[in-house]
Amino acid sequence: MSTIANPSGLSLSCHRVYTYTVPPEIISLIVEEFALPTYIVTRNNNGKKVKDPLPLPPPLRPILCKIRLLSKSFNDAASRLLFRRMVSKSGPLHFAFLRTIINSPHLAKYVRIYHTPTADVRSGHVYGRIKKCLPLMTGLQELVYRKLEIPRDLSRSKPLPRHLPKVKKGKNMPFRLRSFVWFSERTRPDEDVQALEFIATQASMQYLRWDSTRPLPSIHKDTIPQNLLYLDASVDTIVTILPGRPSIEGIRWRSHDRAILDHYSTADINELIRKLCRMEQFHRLSFISLAGNYERSALKYLREQNAEPFPQLTTLALLTIDSSIVSVVQVYLDSDLRHN
Repeated sequence: MSTIANPSGLSLSCHRVYTYTVPPEIISLIVEEFALPTYIVTRNNNGKKVKDPLPLPPPLRPILCKIRLLSKSFNDAASRLLFRRMVSKSGPLHFAFLRTIINSPHLAKYVRIYHTPTADVRSGHVYGRIKKCLPLMTGLQELVYRKLEIPRDLSRSKPLPRHLPKVKKGKNMPFRLRSFVWFSERTRPDEDVQALEFIATQASMQYLRWDSTRPLPSIHKDTIPQNLLYLDASVDTIVTILPGRPSIEGIRWRSHDRAILDHYSTADINELIRKLCRMEQFHRLSFISLAGNYERSALKYLREQNAEPFPQLTTLALLTIDSSIVSVVQVYLDSDLRHN
């Protein structure tokens, strides 16, 4: 310790400054404290209020940007949080996010979750940037392609094309998704084929939601990853994919899009429900979620054919509950599950 004199005549004690190296894991824990979920309430084109999740709370983004200036370790930790996810519906927000990645490509490796925008996407050709940036996101785990919200004054115009990343034949996609969600556009049937070709590059995918306005072409059935664990789709898609796939443990059986009735009659849909309820693989599932308008018909067909109980079923999710449905459900659940 040394002593120096200042101009005021007072003596100040000066201590040696010791510098300690903080492990990156500790720095990450410090920065992770800023990861608080938040939403902004916006209105869609129909005037309905919706919750739009932001990638980070607005007041904290400037703070994290300043934290990045402290040191390389803090820069890496803050960048990992800043660019981890982009799920906003706003086209301009995506444009700015992707512009930053284009200018600093090393930031793309931090992206784990990416949901495409739905609003204000015409300005800046945001989907061209998405196509360019997705291959840079080597750590991407969840990818969601959402439908575009078309303003009323443009309701008759055709939606912009939603580009999907492609790789040359014999090459691998730079990321391995765990989850992929696809919402098709009725006016762009070619995009469904592109999405299926993209899915074929994701052998490690565990969850697939396929929300289409048309039947899944049977020729593309084998493009679905063989190790898929959970399938989220309408009955026509489930009937196509489920057979011969023992890896699938659970399904979320959703209501079909109204546009699917351009391809199937109501009688066809009922026959598909019967067919699914007869499938051996269906009775081996451990998780089943039924959309409201399928609960009665599905359980009715199960009861009519005196189906065997589901030996591996641990979760049955029903959106509509009444005494008649519950009485039928209990036939298929063991006593332990009924009381949990």
